[in-house]
Amino acid sequence: MRNLTPSDQRAVQAARHRCALFGRDDWLAVEVQGPDTRKFLHNMLTQEVKALPDLAVRDACLCDAQGAMLAVTRLVMDGERAILWTDLQNAQGLADQLDKYVIMDDVQVHVQEELALLVIVGPQAENCLQAAHLPAPQALGQAVAATMDTHNVLIWRQDLDGRPDAPHGPGQPAFWLQVARAQFGDLASQLLAAGAQAGTHGGLELLRVRAGIPRLQLDLEPGTLPLEAGLKAAIDYRKGCYLGQEAIAIMTYRGQARRHLCWLQPLDGDLPAPGTQLRTQDGKRAGKLGSAVADGEERWALGTVQRKAYTPGGIVVATAEDGQSARLRIIATTEAGVFVEPAAT
Repeated sequence: MRNLTPSDQRAVQAARHRCALFGRDDWLAVEVQGPDTRKFLHNMLTQEVKALPDLAVRDACLCDAQGAMLAVTRLVMDGERAILWTDLQNAQGLADQLDKYVIMDDVQVHVQEELALLVIVGPQAENCLQAAHLPAPQALGQAVAATMDTHNVLIWRQDLDGRPDAPHGPGQPAFWLQVARAQFGDLASQLLAAGAQAGTHGGLELLRVRAGIPRLQLDLEPGTLPLEAGLKAAIDYRKGCYLGQEAIAIMTYRGQARRHLCWLQPLDGDLPAPGTQLRTQDGKRAGKLGSAVADGEERWALGTVQRKAYTPGGIVVATAEDGQSARLRIIATTEAGVFVEPAAT
């Protein structure tokens, strides 16, 4: 479990009550560019791409033929260019997977290291952007283009939701800024001068866990489908064929996910490392422990829980190879709209 430092806690408090600025150096961009970009990505990703307006922003997944996720991305359409933001460690693999399918399409795929991403989070984030003479878009899923000292910036809003039992409200407003890496420092300095507080990696990790945003290798079991990770918004059900569509459609229509990404509340003991098996109190396999963060008396965790073991308010046990164990209460799945009030334990 990651314990927040005083600096981390100050960054979290700023995000909750004012605004905090975080550099997303944990994400890297993959660029797809060319006349056939929309058609190519439409056939690859779980999300509608062909009909997206320019500067649209959508979450999307790349899956294999069995529907298992290979990458989770945030797609930004920009003319004949698409930017796919993904976890740093997955970026090269995503580029290689896409490039493997380029046969007749007129596109080029490569990791784009010349772009950087920031996010400003908190109830005063909009005021901070305006003080920095930057627009604060209100429409979700649509970026706006801005200029900062002749530098181009794309800005979009995508809020960070929170756990249903969170003591600090359901979530926080969040504005994302895409800029050339060479101008990253100038943009950050301008936002800090406008009132944002500098964020930290630990603070950002707590916000991620609290928002139920999974990291592929850390929080999810191999073979996980987007629906099992609370990523229903990354799927468009009206589009034509794409990689993994059949498996995703079958799971949707049967309504039987094999597992759920869940918020878990640690109840006692130090948590074992991510990847530790979860078991029911009578010893049956129940899933896998993911990320965990401690913020003072608050303890937050993510994990995948098998369908048969999923009961809001139920207890699972994480036991490491050395015998270290800890109990966790299941709060709810991270899928929007299915929050369930946990039973008293």
